[in-house]
Amino acid sequence: MSLAVDTMKTRVHMVLADGARLDGFVFLSPISELGVGPETLYDAVTSNEPFMPFETEEGGISFVNQHQIIWVAEPAGPPPPEADPPSAQPRPVAVHFTGGEVLRCEAVIDLPEGRNRISDWLNQAKGFIPVQDGGRRMLVNLAFVVRVS
Repeated sequence: MSLAVDTMKTRVHMVLADGARLDGFVFLSPISELGVGPETLYDAVTSNEPFMPFETEEGGISFVNQHQIIWVAEPAGPPPPEADPPSAQPRPVAVHFTGGEVLRCEAVIDLPEGRNRISDWLNQAKGFIPVQDGGRRMLVNLAFVVRVS
């Protein structure tokens, strides 16, 4: 009997609150909790499970506390199908972190007309906001954000 769980190994780069920079892989389910398509990185970091398995490029396994992730990114490349709705418009933003770093990137906001301001986008987020940086899709943990301009 096998207790293995089917997963999709996904390459990421992440920065943690202690300053660690990790390159390796996280494991996503081929079926999201909603049962609609595969689990996304956003689904994983906003799940109710605070620890996610992480594999280094050398094969070492650890468990990362998602609340300690400052940001996590997938490598640059073509976006997955239907990653950004056609109505979403990228807007340049500067994300200022608690450590003084500034990330200049683009916010892709897909909210109803009249509710699609940057403040609406920030206030509706479930802990992480999706941004793009030079073709790289990133998730930024709002707990480490001081301001967005």
